[in-house]
This record gives sequence, structure tokens and C-alpha cells, in this order.
Amino acid sequence: MLFRCNYIALIGGGSTPAFPTNVVVIWDVVNRKEVVRLEMSGDVNGVRLRRDRIVVVLETTVHVFSFTDSPRQLHVFDSSRNPRGICCLCPSSDNSLLAFPSPSSPSAVMCINLGEPDAPSRNIIAHMRPLAAIS
Repeated sequence: MLFRCNYIALIGGGSTPAFPTNVVVIWDVVNRKEVVRLEMSGDVNGVRLRRDRIVVVLETTVHVFSFTDSPRQLHVFDSSRNPRGICCLCPSSDNSLLAFPSPSSPSAVMCINLGEPDAPSRNIIAHMRPLAAIS
């Protein structure tokens, strides 16, 4: 759910899914309707929402979209294998940090400033074993 607004992100799953597992649906709870649908190339493992961004986590990539009526893909980042959809997006519009498992090592965290995507990213060695969670 996104802050105090009426949007939630839905992903298909379970024995009788309402949506395919490669589709993200942004649902307006108040108006009871779909407002955005994103079809991805593989199963969606996680989604993060912010007022201006939709982040979709696949097995080995993280996709960043604008949060508009017609979202457009802004960035695609490689990650290490990420079946849990581990990802953290700073909720503040003043700070655009995105963190996810580094492509160089599943035990490292890649930190990217979405406000300056061409700036060098930070790779933080976090553990000896693969990441279980970040926040």
C-alpha cells in the first residue's frame, strides 16, 4: 500500500491466481478498479511503490517505472538471483535511494540514487551468506 492513498500493488500467485505471475496490477481500493497494469518478461518477485515510482523486482533484474497513468520504464538494474524480491525504496521524494542484492554478490547490497542514476552506485558487502532482508 502506498502511504495513506488508495493504491495497492497486486501480483498473481497461489493455486487460482486472479492475475498472471508476470503481471503487476496497481489497484485503486476506493474506486475499485485497476489503474495500471505492467506486464513483465518473467515472474514478479516483489513490488515497491512511491508517489512517483513503481519498482518491480524479477529474479535477476530490478525495473523502475514512473508512477503515472501510462508508466514508462526509467531504469533496469541487474541483481544477483533474488527469489524473495528483496528490495528497499526510500519513501521520501527528497531522497531517491534504491537498494537491492548486488549483481556482483548475493551477500552484498547495491545502493543507487535514482535522482542521479549516472552517479556511481555503492556496493556494500553486508554478509558472508546471501541476503535475507534489507530495510
